[in-house]
Amino acid sequence: MLIEINKNFPHLSRAPIVEAVIEIRSNIERPWDEQTSLALIKKRIPEYPIIETQRGYQHTFSAGPDQPPHQAYADLGFRGFRLISSDKLQISFFGKESYSFSRLFPYENWSRFSAEALRMWNLYKELSGSGDISRFGVRFINKISLPGGDLRFGDYLVMPPSTPPGLELPLTGFFHQDTMVVPDYGYFINFIQTIQSLSDGVLHLILDIDVFIEKIITDNNDILLKHLEEMRYLKNSVFFNSITKKTLELLQ
Repeated sequence: MLIEINKNFPHLSRAPIVEAVIEIRSNIERPWDEQTSLALIKKRIPEYPIIETQRGYQHTFSAGPDQPPHQAYADLGFRGFRLISSDKLQISFFGKESYSFSRLFPYENWSRFSAEALRMWNLYKELSGSGDISRFGVRFINKISLPGGDLRFGDYLVMPPSTPPGLELPLTGFFHQDTMVVPDYGYFINFIQTIQSLSDGVLHLILDIDVFIEKIITDNNDILLKHLEEMRYLKNSVFFNSITKKTLELLQ
């Protein structure tokens, strides 16, 4: 497979992206001081005024023939910060084990999304002194509203779910997951297709695409940009090759 980062994909005026995420996991090379880090965050990124401190907890349960059941909770301490923008559409997590940046609906465009994710990543590196990256991923969750009536999934998906031969019954839901590897590039793709059914009978087709690489890579921004463009190509290829012309027309 050849990754063509300059390939043009169809523009969607009704883009179904409900959440776009960039996640980076790396080794933390310096201890965090919660209050010092919080002060720096408030000073450097005032456009993210909502800051939630995240703590870790552990729940254990034990029981034996000669002792009553016992459960205990342990506070594992400070784990990071969850930063939320003024409009509550952008969320970044600065954790002791990972960094992530999310854009919620309405999604704007790739350039703004990836640029803001890298800007926040650079501040995260200042706080954590993070080193080599062990996992780098892009995840896009798409939700497509399906019209009512006699619904046939084959009208919307290239590879729709089906019942066993001889058992032609109507499908009211499904969950399908594929895991793929991209030879020569080192990427993996998790692709989930499922249906979300609401109480009023409305159905949403969910296409959840997670592209990632797990080998050690440098945190140089030029290298990260190259990986981002390659992962963008892969997630777009999965999406547009999975939907039918009818679905595409719904989104344009």
